[in-house]
Amino acid sequence: MKPIQMESVGDCWRACLATILEVEYTEVPYFGDMADDPSTYADWYKKTLKFLEQYGLHYFEFRLGDHGKEHRKETLRGYHMIVGQSRLYREYKHACVGKDGEIVWDPNPREGAGIVPGTETYGVFVAMNPAHLIGCAALCVGERP
Repeated sequence: MKPIQMESVGDCWRACLATILEVEYTEVPYFGDMADDPSTYADWYKKTLKFLEQYGLHYFEFRLGDHGKEHRKETLRGYHMIVGQSRLYREYKHACVGKDGEIVWDPNPREGAGIVPGTETYGVFVAMNPAHLIGCAALCVGERP
């Protein structure tokens, strides 16, 4: 993980992707803000999936029920996204980087940023062809040497 801060309001998603992929902020396109408008979300999500294809990755989100939250450290391994209602801008969603079910990086530099507890959705990255990971120790253990 290479922590990168967002450069403008509504650009947390871009900063989180750059952080997890360990690429420069400018290498990740702007997908738009995390607005609650379903039509915006669908477009933003499709653009994200298309972008991740170049890394051989797919992305999906899910919520954990009460039972799942108790076991999130076992369920969610390695780096992932955590998306939820923004503490600063209640009408918007906010994205943070998670590791093993816990927030480890908030790309918003403002104090009091973050996600309202209980609104979390977890997003994971999946290798489109897991066979390409065999023999790649750096990816298999979750850290780069």
